[in-house]
Amino acid sequence: HKMKELTGISMTQLSRAEVGMMRSPKQSVPSSQSSENGVEQVEQDIWLQGSTRKIIWNWFYVLAALAQSVVTIFSTCTRWNSDVRIEFVALECFYTCIWFVDIWINFRTPFIRKDGIIVDDNIQAIRWHYMTTWFPFDFIIAFPLDLIILLIPWFTTNVYRIFNLVRMLRVVRIRSARFSDPVKGNLKIVSLAIFTFWTFILIHTPACLWMAIRIHVDKMVTVDPDSFAELRHLYVSSLYYIVTILSTVGFGDIQPETELQQLYTMTVQIAAVMLNVFVIGY
Repeated sequence: HKMKELTGISMTQLSRAEVGMMRSPKQSVPSSQSSENGVEQVEQDIWLQGSTRKIIWNWFYVLAALAQSVVTIFSTCTRWNSDVRIEFVALECFYTCIWFVDIWINFRTPFIRKDGIIVDDNIQAIRWHYMTTWFPFDFIIAFPLDLIILLIPWFTTNVYRIFNLVRMLRVVRIRSARFSDPVKGNLKIVSLAIFTFWTFILIHTPACLWMAIRIHVDKMVTVDPDSFAELRHLYVSSLYYIVTILSTVGFGDIQPETELQQLYTMTVQIAAVMLNVFVIGY
């Protein structure tokens, strides 16, 4: 009887030891799996279209593109043949950083295949798709060639301004699809915001060109490029004139005087008519 008790105790202790030895590797598996999952999560850091950080970044990108477009067009038309101020150079450096961060994010943004399947779980496929589609365009536009030219002494500031205008081609990336969630679809407020963005650009650009014609070509107006009050007054009057000829035929209070101004006015009016026909339908 005592031998049975000893044997039972030893068998019980042995079974517990064996059980402990059998459980220990099983307990270590979840920890290794969690660490591997953590590494995979870092490697598969994908910016989903419906995520909060992606939505915030898209709005920040649009506001930065709008500010850069407004400042670049305005400074080019008013400060032609003038020195480049350090404030504008600092802004261009800031915008350049934003465009390169956007490229980094685009390498992690899902895409829709031709068969309608959303690819959001394969980081390699996402990177390759962006590399073969929009990456060359985004990189060329984001590359600060204008700032490099500014450092070369034999280039004039006007060459810098021309290349600075070329970098504005990034606005073609501002469209509703940038905000679209392939599952939820577009929101009406997004479409309205994008439409407002393009409307302001299409009004701001002709107004600045009208200022450039009056200042640098016909030399009918003399303004100090560093005077905010003079530039503001000229810009508001130019903006008013462009809005009147885009929406109507003009009220006659501001009339084009030279042949170039008349040709420019007619061109803008014809473009406005074609735009109305396109929007309303034909």
